[in-house]
Amino acid sequence: MIARLRNNQSQYSWRGKDMAGIGFALKRLADKRTLGSSAAALTISMVVSVGPWVMTVLAVATLYALAAPRVGLDVLYEFRTALIYNFALTLVATGPVVMVTTRLLADRIYAKDVSAAPGVLIAAIGLVLLFLTPLAAALYIGYADLSWPMRIASIVNFNLVALLWIATVFLTALKDYLTVTFAFALGLAVSAGSGLLLSTWGPAGLMCGFSLGLALALFLILARTFAEYPAPLSGWRELFVYLRRYPTLAASGLVYNAAIWADKWVMWSAPEAVWPSSGLVSYPAYDGAMFFAQLTLIPAFAVFVLSVETNFFDTYRRFYRTIDAHGSLERIKQAHQDMLQTLSHIAWRIIVLQTCIALFAILLTPGLAHLTGLHGQQFGIFRFGVLGSLFHALFLFASIGLAYFDLRRQVLQAQVLFLVLNAGATMVTLYLGFAWYGYGYFAATTLAFAYVSVLLTTEVRRLPYLTFILNNPALKMTRPAS
Repeated sequence: MIARLRNNQSQYSWRGKDMAGIGFALKRLADKRTLGSSAAALTISMVVSVGPWVMTVLAVATLYALAAPRVGLDVLYEFRTALIYNFALTLVATGPVVMVTTRLLADRIYAKDVSAAPGVLIAAIGLVLLFLTPLAAALYIGYADLSWPMRIASIVNFNLVALLWIATVFLTALKDYLTVTFAFALGLAVSAGSGLLLSTWGPAGLMCGFSLGLALALFLILARTFAEYPAPLSGWRELFVYLRRYPTLAASGLVYNAAIWADKWVMWSAPEAVWPSSGLVSYPAYDGAMFFAQLTLIPAFAVFVLSVETNFFDTYRRFYRTIDAHGSLERIKQAHQDMLQTLSHIAWRIIVLQTCIALFAILLTPGLAHLTGLHGQQFGIFRFGVLGSLFHALFLFASIGLAYFDLRRQVLQAQVLFLVLNAGATMVTLYLGFAWYGYGYFAATTLAFAYVSVLLTTEVRRLPYLTFILNNPALKMTRPAS
């Protein structure tokens, strides 16, 4: 979803990728305009955008409901805490590789040459395992006080989660969306079933069972990817070329994912935080409330992916093709206006949807508590988490809009601001006391969205100027050196 420059055809136009794989499937389903096809398109969008997240939520919820009477809450707590650490650390640590790999794959899809994809996938897997396995070992062997079976199971799960983040990058390039959906559905069933079956072995059994489902989903996605791109593995060097070429993208992947977890990490130092014998500190009351609050993001993710792949991309591509075809100024202006109107329509659609979800979640909090297990003290955190998730979604989508036009520096600036605001505002709430918990995340997302929305509006309105002047390689070559 990031624009790029095609030097072989034009020296002034920044382009977006041609729709491929999942994008085609979504467009075909959306064009049918039936209730069933719309539901299918939204489901695929959800799987592609937040597949690992949804799979984990449902599997863990199932295990909690079914395994709690058998093993007790202490065993489940140790399992859940290790899982939280694995998802948090792998999401942040793989961020740079995920972002750069996304850019590389998008470039290759646009150039209609994906022969490097298998090599890139192998290189990404090797790079992640090389750097993250020592990190997992340092955490679970060097620091955490756990049984040896639990240490080994947690390290294996750590690596599986990390590889799943990498494999997910290739989902949008696959043409067989049924296989993608099936992989996550089967992985979910195996995680829940095998976790329940092995739960009598304690937290290590739960972790091993859960990891079996992740491993199955990962294997199916990797197998389908290699079947889709049966090319030699000679393109692995391209990943390292792109890592050197796009350090800003790599930094964005690291900073944004750290920003997502910043408030949780800060809250783990709260007086109410739990310090178990394992040393893996957490704050279950805050973590749980925020976890359920951020589930409200899922419908917006699905609608956003569907809208971008079907509506926005058509106008986006038409704008740059009009420039490429040396269209008249009037036609370029009209294409620009069409793109602005489509972007505005998508924005309002997301705002209305997320606002309605947030209001319902806030009003129905006592009722939802019976389903989620939240207690009265968590209601305030949950409600401000829901409000924060509203602006978090808008911030993320505006940031993606900037990335679409290859404004990498501006995206990184916005994400650094979000990181600083989320950590800083949450620290302030620690000093203010329990009644203020959750306000920090809400304030951070609100201010970050205000900043990035102004930035996006300004940049998109002057897109022709960016295209013809600032991003014109011919003009850059003639400018005097500073």
